[in-house]
Amino acid sequence: MSKLVILKLGEGSFEQGFPVTLLLGEEGQQFPVQVTARLPQSTEIPRLYKKWRSAYSEIGKNTRKLEKPEMQVTNVSSREDCKLAAQELIDSFNDWLKSIEFLPVRDKLCQQLMPSNIVRFLLETEEIQLQRLPWHEWDFFADYPHAEIAISPSTFEKVEPGYNFSNKVKILAILGDSTGIDVKADGQILEKLPGANVKLLVEPQLQDINHQLWEEGWDILFFAGHSQTELTKGQIYLNTTDRLTVEELKFALKTAINRGLQIAIFNSCDGLGLAHDLADLHIPQIIVMREDVQDKVAQEFLKSFLKEFSLGESFYLAVRKARERLQGLEQIFPSASWLPVIYQNPAHIPPTWEDLGGKIQLEQEIVNPNNLSRLKNFPSSIKGNNQRKNRKKKFINILLASIFATGIIWGIRQMGMLQKLEIAAYDEFIQMRPTEKPDSRLLVVEATELDINKNKYGFPLPDGILAQAIGKLKQYQPVVIGLDIYREEPKKFGHAELVKQLRENNNVIAVCRVSDTRDPNNPGIEPPSGVPQERLGFADVVRDSDGVVRRHLLFLTPENNSPCQTDHAFSVRLALDYLATKHNIQPKPSPTGDLQLGNVVFQPLPVSGNVSGYHNIDGLGSQILLNYRSTGNVAEKVTLSRLLDGKIKPEAVQDRIVIIGVTGSTDFVNTPYREMPGVLLQAHKVSQILSAVLDKPKRSLLKTWSQEADILWIWGWSFVGGLLVWRSLQPLLLVVVIIAVNIALTGVCLILFINGYWVPLLPSIFALLLVSGGFVVYYGQNPKGWE
Repeated sequence: MSKLVILKLGEGSFEQGFPVTLLLGEEGQQFPVQVTARLPQSTEIPRLYKKWRSAYSEIGKNTRKLEKPEMQVTNVSSREDCKLAAQELIDSFNDWLKSIEFLPVRDKLCQQLMPSNIVRFLLETEEIQLQRLPWHEWDFFADYPHAEIAISPSTFEKVEPGYNFSNKVKILAILGDSTGIDVKADGQILEKLPGANVKLLVEPQLQDINHQLWEEGWDILFFAGHSQTELTKGQIYLNTTDRLTVEELKFALKTAINRGLQIAIFNSCDGLGLAHDLADLHIPQIIVMREDVQDKVAQEFLKSFLKEFSLGESFYLAVRKARERLQGLEQIFPSASWLPVIYQNPAHIPPTWEDLGGKIQLEQEIVNPNNLSRLKNFPSSIKGNNQRKNRKKKFINILLASIFATGIIWGIRQMGMLQKLEIAAYDEFIQMRPTEKPDSRLLVVEATELDINKNKYGFPLPDGILAQAIGKLKQYQPVVIGLDIYREEPKKFGHAELVKQLRENNNVIAVCRVSDTRDPNNPGIEPPSGVPQERLGFADVVRDSDGVVRRHLLFLTPENNSPCQTDHAFSVRLALDYLATKHNIQPKPSPTGDLQLGNVVFQPLPVSGNVSGYHNIDGLGSQILLNYRSTGNVAEKVTLSRLLDGKIKPEAVQDRIVIIGVTGSTDFVNTPYREMPGVLLQAHKVSQILSAVLDKPKRSLLKTWSQEADILWIWGWSFVGGLLVWRSLQPLLLVVVIIAVNIALTGVCLILFINGYWVPLLPSIFALLLVSGGFVVYYGQNPKGWE
């Protein structure tokens, strides 16, 4: 059954908060559920709304509100500003609705409502600023596709309407002042509406409207043109000289409502004031635009709403579908889907198109048995009906087979039997990505085999050599220096000089290793003496079962007895210093408690369980997928010898992150590319963080989908496999098409991977082949199945 939810926001303010009462029950019944709660104070909401509205007003070209010409500007930056302001408002608004004081309301809604329920959600408040907020963007509604929110007054009464004996929906349409806009298009949309009797009044006088409301009975009152709200009072522009308020039509409108007027639609700007005035007359349903509306947006909404409503959709869902379709215009008209809003008299249940006297318009042709030419072909039509039944049966078989195949493949995947294959495909995708340039923000100073042997530095490198290297680099003003060489105890000569360099240079980061109680061979490695905790980073890596590093460990909590007590990775320390120094970007926790840099959230992989191609992942600490830079050289490199000999250009160091490490020893790790020195692995990690923050969306973080999305993706391709067989292709051609579809699937997955999403490839291929191959075998043994 349908559900009715009323959310009452009592008297309050954004400075003090609002008392809240939730009523919930079946449509047309008493409310068995009542919850009281509170929305806390939030001065941020009105500030962000004002910011968004200011940005939105800058794109106000061709709106249905009279403006001075110089105010009518539209440009790309204005649209982007509006989109950013809208997202800020949405985020802050949802955070407000997630507050602890409001939690009882959300919990009760989730307990009592199912996603399949049809829900009318009424927001009862007289505070116009609350009415202007984008309540439809509350993330609660994302889980309830058959719910729509409306505003309702706190004072109302039921009006018993007269009966409409017409077999058509009667619409009185007022086309007002059309200065700068095209209201004729609205009239044409209405006149083309089947099952409706439309009376158009073009730029009328007050007495013309008054006469029609008194003399005729109407189901829908429609207005298109210019309108606005001043304070809380609405007014419409009838023509270039006359304005009209609801008060001036009060008696005529009351008469129309008593005669059966059910719906008022004001397809014009800033209509909340009009809705408020009409609600005082107790009209059952009103649709208005809560802000200024562009001409194109208004026309598209009207066309979509009337189509859905006349095809039998409920009033609320017709509005929701029409509103959501406006999202397709938001590239040009940001926030278009925010504008339409229902203003509902709670005493009334919205009518359907049939209730208003209209006939549901079917999208299929109805056969007329009196048509002689069709009677001649009546036997063939019976055959056609049988063919349609067979196609329907085959379609159902394919649907069921695709669900069954998805279940099989998913079960195999959940048992970990596909992990090796999926990880291998992941490595192939890593290697197949387009080549990128080295990261110009990094410099790697490498101690090569030649440096260690021919130049007689020896291994491990002496402390004095490292002290000289840091001193040389300091002259060229790098942003931060990372010493990716363990130095838990003095090495050869120059220990005092190295300690001095590490202590006195606040932009030098050193490494240590955290101990692992699960691995007796990893007792940990102490940091160099004299380095404060905030300039230490661990160099620990996470290896998969095959020894390959595919994940980036950002944070972990060391054991109390670990010689290395830092919880930040070496790469994280370097990246954070660079971002703070060069771009004034400071780390902060996201709403979910994860690392956030700018507007980029580093959402970690789960600590355990299955995620994408991984089975029973060990996600200890905070890990993300390592997005290797697709290049032979992740960064410019210079040998330690050339640095110490002064054979390096200052610009190669200045304003960069410099990482000192060894490439001529046994410090190698396995990667999806090849074996790689540890210092270069650290460079890839640092580059990943910087690129995610500074180079987005070109180099975003690698992400995975939820398990539900993975299932839907796999099922979709298994269904495609069944559809290929449904087309009854010849066996040889069918094989060619299946191969082509699998190639296309691989290409789609690669494109998504390049853009930051690791989605199931091999499970989708297996599901597609299982369904298509199964049907080929079945129909090969049962040829009649092809008929």
